[in-house]
Amino acid sequence: MPFDLKMDLRNAIISLSKRLNLNVLIVRGWGFENLSDFGSDNSIKIIASAPFDKLLPHINAVIHHGGIGTIAQCLRAGVPFLSCPVIYPMGDQHFWGKRAYIVGCLPEPIPLKKLNEDVLIQKVSELLTSEAFKINSRRMAQCLQRENGLQSAVQFIENHFGFQRAK
Repeated sequence: MPFDLKMDLRNAIISLSKRLNLNVLIVRGWGFENLSDFGSDNSIKIIASAPFDKLLPHINAVIHHGGIGTIAQCLRAGVPFLSCPVIYPMGDQHFWGKRAYIVGCLPEPIPLKKLNEDVLIQKVSELLTSEAFKINSRRMAQCLQRENGLQSAVQFIENHFGFQRAK
């Protein structure tokens, strides 16, 4: 998702990686097209795209814009995440991040326009060290795996709107 920032994103990512001793994988997408290469820093990699359903189960945490598709992928994978809504206070990004915060899968969302390097590092540190975020994220993934979403949606529509299946 395209965005504007007041902070220097490249320097913030380098600081995040160094201060928390992290490997960082950036899925370029919209908004990162102008992010310059990190050169010889082997702890930071940029890729053009990734199948989140395959990638996310293998990582410790995700930072993203808070769109429902990405949130759903994080919840399915059981991975704690930080939601940084680009569209704030309008749009649904903050709403969905707040819902996941309420059930304990992430620290409180921080709108991207309010993000600075120190807040980013503090939130990611909290995200990575909280056992509650890890446990709650895994529990949410287990709940989602047990649910048949399509069947539940059909049942809801039939029960609430009086529609019947065609025979």
